[in-house]
Amino acid sequence: LSFPIDFPLVAEDLVRRLLVRDEGRRSSIAEVLSHPLCTSIGAPQPPLPQP
Repeated sequence: LSFPIDFPLVAEDLVRRLLVRDEGRRSSIAEVLSHPLCTSIGAPQPPLPQP
């Protein structure tokens, strides 16, 4: 599996973990949600009020 040179390493790591064929070795949903890529995404912010 190869990725574009500008593909973020943290995203590459997560994709590789998700594509493991062996279910026993593949990341669980809890592991995915605690992965740095997922934890770096902030909660959606409400829209700013219009002036």
